[in-house]
Amino acid sequence: MIDKELVFSAKYPFTSGAIKLVEKHGFSFENISESVLKKSFKLILSAHSKGTLPEISDENNSNLKEDVISFPVAKIILSIVNDSLLSKKFANAFKKRLLENLLKESDQNLIEIAADANIKIKVLEKNDFFCSIKLIDFLSLELENPEFKLVNQAVENGFVFIPENAFAKLISESIELNLLRQLPMKLPEIPKQLKKTCLDFKEQLKSKEEKEFESSIKSFAQKKKFGRIDFSKIQLFPNVEALPPCIKQGYDALLAGKNVNHIQRLATASFLLACNFPLEKVRELFTKAPNYNERMTTYHLNRIKKQGSEKGFRLFGCAKTKEYGFCSAECGVKHPMTFYKKKLLASASQALEKENENKNKKVEIKSEIKKELGENKKTEVSKK
Repeated sequence: MIDKELVFSAKYPFTSGAIKLVEKHGFSFENISESVLKKSFKLILSAHSKGTLPEISDENNSNLKEDVISFPVAKIILSIVNDSLLSKKFANAFKKRLLENLLKESDQNLIEIAADANIKIKVLEKNDFFCSIKLIDFLSLELENPEFKLVNQAVENGFVFIPENAFAKLISESIELNLLRQLPMKLPEIPKQLKKTCLDFKEQLKSKEEKEFESSIKSFAQKKKFGRIDFSKIQLFPNVEALPPCIKQGYDALLAGKNVNHIQRLATASFLLACNFPLEKVRELFTKAPNYNERMTTYHLNRIKKQGSEKGFRLFGCAKTKEYGFCSAECGVKHPMTFYKKKLLASASQALEKENENKNKKVEIKSEIKKELGENKKTEVSKK
């Protein structure tokens, strides 16, 4: 018989009941089973490649226990891997599955889940709204979804009023942010084998991304030969060698620990993030600046990344780089991004030509070997 409490804990692994179950299991690094580890990696991989998490497997209680334990294990893996983009993908995928489950719950269950998530509410009876939250508590949630901006809320006498159809979403948004704040977690000494497995997993994901990018770019290179190409469809990938001179100038200066003015920093950061350079790598670049301010840098980079994700990156065109005095070469383009994409395409074309050249060489070698073997046979026959 399926344990209903287990089903609930598997759906909501952040609740007190789920945490107690993990503690009862006697969880430690040393006793993570192979099946739980596989399930945890599967969660992260699904979030990374599909943007969703697998459904809860309620076939039996044993599977449900593994589902509960795989959540904290996934958090451990993400903390070891320490990739902010991967953590964000996981948190976002978890939010999606969470919201689907919350929308099916009773009001009472929603209230209990909110309490477990430390969302302090007052349930309203005979009212147009489901509950109210103290203004200070609502602001402390720091919800990023525009739907929950204070200007869009019903506010009266120091309380924010939440309609029933928005309450489940509020919970899911809050849980996503809490999850991101927890990652990466501070971990005690990690067993070498577990650490190696996690770092190997990170490299496999990176390799997979690079192969997908190369495949995409090569398809454009094959079409080119060199006809018209829709540059808007080229997938962007981090490549320092392809950076346009104006951006490379700022990049090199920051890398060398030189002082770069605010406008050029903004242009460099925006361009790197638009080209999918990891946020942590961009932040690391700015730490070398002589007047580095961690709080201000983190604020500006997060703002640029968020705005770029939601509305598209606002990048400097060539006219602006000339106006602000950091255009360092005549590139024959009107926008630095066009230069970058052309460089990516040229690099892929060269790789493709080299690949074809190697294939042709192999064919020639095989042909020569066959010819040589044929000549040897003829000689043997004539001798006989």
